[in-house]
Amino acid sequence: MKRLLLFIYLISLSHGISYSQELSVPVNNQLQIFNKIIFSNKQLIMKAGNSIEVCIVYQKKYRLSSEIKSQALSFIEENNSLKELGNMKIYFNILSIENENTLDSYLTANKVDIIMVTPLRTIDIVQLAKVTRKHNVLSFSFIPDYIESGLSVGIGSKAGRPQILINFKASKEEGVEFNSQLLKLSKIVD
Repeated sequence: MKRLLLFIYLISLSHGISYSQELSVPVNNQLQIFNKIIFSNKQLIMKAGNSIEVCIVYQKKYRLSSEIKSQALSFIEENNSLKELGNMKIYFNILSIENENTLDSYLTANKVDIIMVTPLRTIDIVQLAKVTRKHNVLSFSFIPDYIESGLSVGIGSKAGRPQILINFKASKEEGVEFNSQLLKLSKIVD
């Protein structure tokens, strides 16, 4: 029994911080709320110009991550309202990553305004958040627990209803300025 507990402990250490991979709100519901969150980001609207570039970050070899990415892309394809915000077009790209450096390189080489993070395995979310701050990219996570680890925005649930989660410190460090109305409706996470 002691060996089993030691083994479990060592495995948890070797994989960095353990994160829950649970979606508390279905992907399509999160995406419907997503546009409202974007619209309330004053800085993004001012700097975006004609278009907003969104990158869905996932892991090709992690089935849950790939499934969430596919669900998101299918819902986006079926809903034109997710492809525009006022006069701006919203473009969605995908990026499969195996470590934080993959995202850093991609953000250096491409214009990206927002990343949407699917469930990730063996990726340190704290380090991933440092990359988004370095590039002033808004981070949105499908996994609510990632907000406590340093990503900016996600959708959790309270009493069975969707609840916007905002890591206020992280969002400020990413250069995000949400309007006061969204902040009042959200749960602020530290």
